[in-house]
Amino acid sequence: MLCIISTIYTASGSGGEFSAIGFFQEILALPIVISFYLFWKILKRPGFIKASEADLVSGRREVNLREEKAKEQAEMQNWGTFKRYLPTLV
Repeated sequence: MLCIISTIYTASGSGGEFSAIGFFQEILALPIVISFYLFWKILKRPGFIKASEADLVSGRREVNLREEKAKEQAEMQNWGTFKRYLPTLV
């Protein structure tokens, strides 16, 4: 459903300047988006999950951001001169 809303939103020219050609190109893609959505719903038959029952915790990594950043900076110190300064050149 979100795909349908985003297709209409981008077709309205909200991402930049509005043009009739862009609008019709986006709107003509809408039946394709709807047909793929319905095909997936019929093929997989997914059920609806209530927000209170959704599992948002399992499979989530515990990341210590400061430790990861320090590890990344230590690794960058072992890089050669060209590789170390390449991101600043690009």
